[in-house]
Amino acid sequence: QKPETKQFQLKIPEDVQLIKLFPSLTGAIVKLSMTIDGETVPVAATNAFLVQENVYYFLDTQVPVIEVTDAQMAGKDLTVAIDYFFEGNYSERENTFIHALLDERNQFLEEMNKQTETAPMPTGKYKRITLTKFDKMINLTIDDIAR
Repeated sequence: QKPETKQFQLKIPEDVQLIKLFPSLTGAIVKLSMTIDGETVPVAATNAFLVQENVYYFLDTQVPVIEVTDAQMAGKDLTVAIDYFFEGNYSERENTFIHALLDERNQFLEEMNKQTETAPMPTGKYKRITLTKFDKMINLTIDDIAR
């Protein structure tokens, strides 16, 4: 399947706070660009996996959706460009491969979270000082930084 590019402009009404874009009705791999007055509009939420910068991978088990919630977009023209690298249902072999990668990624993220949660915390005793002495120490430190 050859890559296809679709570009369109949306005039955003004044009272809109959320836009949902549905780039496909099935699985897809797309490169997405959204701009208003030449400024990039960030994606607020999506059910895709971010593969590279602005390249999104959508599973074929749910309808792809991209949400935009930029407060600056009301009353302006939103330019959307979508490069379709793939659109359709994935084969059984592709699904097996993709899910194996996702499982490995999820396992990696779980390990990273465990390491973060169990990072060594200070266990020693702290020296007790009065609040007045503490204030003087902070003021001295701020004075030293300001100089």
